[in-house]
Amino acid sequence: MPATLSAECQTAIQAALRLLSFRAWSGQELVERLRRRGFAAKVVARVVQDLTRRGLMDDWAFASERARTRVLNHHVGPRRLKEDLRHKGVAEEITEATIRELFKEIDEEEVARAGAAKRLQSLRHLSTPVALRRLTAYLLRQGFSPETVERVVTPLVNREP
Repeated sequence: MPATLSAECQTAIQAALRLLSFRAWSGQELVERLRRRGFAAKVVARVVQDLTRRGLMDDWAFASERARTRVLNHHVGPRRLKEDLRHKGVAEEITEATIRELFKEIDEEEVARAGAAKRLQSLRHLSTPVALRRLTAYLLRQGFSPETVERVVTPLVNREP
């Protein structure tokens, strides 16, 4: 941005850069954060536009990074991921494309299996039918399709006495 910016713009840019130094933010998140800090809507719009133009803020990159992290570290499925990105203010078309591309690379069933294995550790003390019922509910809440959940849980049911 030109050096002739108002003091408020300069302050807003510094605040935005400070936020971006900790983690990536979606455009909507950054707008909300700056507005909460008391910056005028016009100033915030200018700052976000400038950061986007300079490549310091990118909803496509944010969505891709967030999706990959949520899937690999938290074992979430496509439906929960879609809701998470929507909650972060990522546009629908970016969300859809990001999820589609990610699940071309990563097998949804493998992610569900990893999540199930981790969750089963905390369900060991329960009877098998109760544990499997809770595991099924957990995987559905994590955003996996009923078909994927069935493919993951059925071998566990057949294996248990």
